[in-house]
Amino acid sequence: MKSRFLPVVALVALLPATGVANVEGTKAAVDAGHEVCIVDNPGVQQNFRDLLVQHVNARGHATRFVAAVTDCPIALTFTAQYAMSQGYRRVLKISEFKVFRDGAASGAVRYRFSHAPFANGTVEDVIVKMLDILL
Repeated sequence: MKSRFLPVVALVALLPATGVANVEGTKAAVDAGHEVCIVDNPGVQQNFRDLLVQHVNARGHATRFVAAVTDCPIALTFTAQYAMSQGYRRVLKISEFKVFRDGAASGAVRYRFSHAPFANGTVEDVIVKMLDILL
């Protein structure tokens, strides 16, 4: 009887580790207190943009939207693409953040949707994980 439950216990133990495992990137190391200008991307859903600003601010950075990476000493660009999954729900498929210092690339992080169970998390989880790596 114990041997039946062992695989289930092992799977449950892995769930927290697979929460948002499909995020990769390089750190830009922006110290708290520095202004981070966000290059506006009006093609991205408003709720994604709002969550991004909220979580950059929560890390101690002032933010404002600008038109280009050269408009500010530290600038962040972002993309987010949504798609239908399994024909009935809309999910974040791909996202990318890049940090520029004085117009030169300084760090980047990418998210790609995974079809593995429990591998994606909410959009907010993904943004937080991406910023954890990047900033």
